[in-house]
Amino acid sequence: PLMRDEKRYQTGIRLVENQKYTEAMVYFDNVLQKKPNSALAWSYKAECHWAMKEYYQCIVACNRALRIDYSVRDCYLFRGVANYELEEWED
Repeated sequence: PLMRDEKRYQTGIRLVENQKYTEAMVYFDNVLQKKPNSALAWSYKAECHWAMKEYYQCIVACNRALRIDYSVRDCYLFRGVANYELEEWED
């Protein structure tokens, strides 16, 4: 499903790659309204939160993605860095 979603969500992925995080957030929020169980959309939303230094929201989005699909590797990285930035060592 992740590879299929990567093709489907190229517009949003390109926004993230071009560091247009606010626009990407809107894009992935719209995706998640229609497909709330898209781990890929949650992971890109987490990346946007991380890039915008919204660390708590990043952790929440990572947790949502990982509950859907524990193999979304980027979420472990973003969640770890967000916890580090928040000095939340135990999480």
